Amino acid sequence: MLLVILGIAGVLLLCILILFFWFTRSSSTQNNLPPVPTGNNLIPTPISIPPTSSLFTTPIQNSSSPTSYQNTTVNPTPQTNPPVVIDQSKNALLMQRITTRAPLSNADLQTKAVLIRSLQPDEVLYQAPNYRIDYVAAADVFQVEIQSVDYLTAKKDAVTYLTSRGFSMDAVCNLPVMFYLNFNIAQELQGKNIQFNPLAEGC
Repeated sequence: MLLVILGIAGVLLLCILILFFWFTRSSSTQNNLPPVPTGNNLIPTPISIPPTSSLFTTPIQNSSSPTSYQNTTVNPTPQTNPPVVIDQSKNALLMQRITTRAPLSNADLQTKAVLIRSLQPDEVLYQAPNYRIDYVAAADVFQVEIQSVDYLTAKKDAVTYLTSRGFSMDAVCNLPVMFYLNFNIAQELQGKNIQFNPLAEGC
């Protein structure tokens, strides 16, 4: 009987020892685990942002360093050859005379009718070396294309031709006869600070 009791006691002691060692090892393993991030550990490290001024610079290569930075500005290119401009006051007068027609004399009306009947199929009245005169039926005007850089002489020659055909200067001004520059001539006259008058001189 005593032997049975001692055997049971030995088994219980062995079980207690096993549980003690298992508990001790389990606690040690848990202590070695990395801590769970909490609080501020969940916030990522802030990213450093460069100063605002550096966002508006352009890399410039030079001999002193592989890459340096320099503020860049765009300077407008000076206009060394300004185009020919239209005299705005004369242009306004031209538009007024087209929209509000002054009456022509009977002689000028007859000359106009004769010139219109003599038009070529493309409505060209006359082609000279330095100008061309044609008639625009839709606007009811004679127009002169200046084809020479000596535009003042070309305008004078065109007026001389029209008056030689029977028009008075009143008709040249009040029809009206309109002058304009050929595109290539206008390009050649760039940079000369010209204000072009679309009417005959003196109108």
